[in-house]
Amino acid sequence: GVSGGTIHSGLHLLSSSEVENAEAFKDPYGLNPSGSQRGPDTADGGDTDLPRWDDLNQRWLMMCPLSNPSSRTVRRSNALMGYEYGQGVSYGEGMAVPGPVSGWLGTAGMGFFVGLLLFAPTRWALTKWALPSPGQGPSRKVMEEGYFTVRAVAQGEHLKDGKHPTVAAQVQSGTGGDPGYKCTALMSVESALCCALQREKLAAGGVHTPASGLGQILVDRLNDAGMKLFVEP
Repeated sequence: GVSGGTIHSGLHLLSSSEVENAEAFKDPYGLNPSGSQRGPDTADGGDTDLPRWDDLNQRWLMMCPLSNPSSRTVRRSNALMGYEYGQGVSYGEGMAVPGPVSGWLGTAGMGFFVGLLLFAPTRWALTKWALPSPGQGPSRKVMEEGYFTVRAVAQGEHLKDGKHPTVAAQVQSGTGGDPGYKCTALMSVESALCCALQREKLAAGGVHTPASGLGQILVDRLNDAGMKLFVEP
């Protein structure tokens, strides 16, 4: 469901001329620790800035609107964990669509909407008459019945038996509900319980990501709480 608070936080970033660490929004490695090694990525979507067919997933993909913060989080995780994903790893995100037409229409619509938000008069009009206000959000029905599936596919760099080896993992909301509200609350609570109840099994202190700080402990707790996180056979 759409969150009024999240939308207005984004509008503040668009309209403010003084945002702390604003350069991190422009740099794919903007959240990496100071002095860490950079990789080959020059954008957040990898190869999915425009709609395309993805051989790994056998699906059409378009740009994911959340790729900016989440892709930087993945790159920071890699650096904090000593480059477990590889020092030359490339990471990108896309959103599955039924086909090329829906992908191009979605991309055009997203671009048009962002353009309206960048222009002060139309941003004001949308804020006043169209967009939800802070504190407003989806109905209880949407929060209960909402769902999501994330599929991550890793492809090895070196050939094995003439092919690049691949491994895929999924994160499914399960009984967690809407990703924007109920399931986010579930993940936040389970993360806090990791720190409160299983601190000795976690990484040392610091500014961590869920992967680097909580790791498998959080995965196990989320599975026990009704979500489904697993590596495909």
